Amino acid sequence: MDQAAIDIAVKDAASDPLPGAVAQLTADRFARTFVSDADGQVRFSDLGPGFYALRVGSTGFNTVLRPEIDVDMRSDVRLQIGMTTDAE
Repeated sequence: MDQAAIDIAVKDAASDPLPGAVAQLTADRFARTFVSDADGQVRFSDLGPGFYALRVGSTGFNTVLRPEIDVDMRSDVRLQIGMTTDAE
C-alpha cells in the first residue's frame, strides 16, 4: 500500500448519519476539505504517512476536533464522529 486513507462516519446524537457536515483535514503544508455525503460518509484518500488534524462542523452542532490522527501505510484509518448540540 503506497497511500493510506481516512474514512469518517459522521453521526448525530441519535447515531443517525449526518449529511452535509464539513470535514477539514490538515497537516504540514496540506489541507483538504470535503462534505459528508447522504450517508454521513467522508473519505480522505491518497494520504502519506504522518499526523493529521481533523475538524468537523455542521450548522446547529458543536465542532469536533481530532488533533492527532496517526496515519501509516499498514492500514486505513476509520473514525466515527459523533456530533452534539449544546442541549445534549
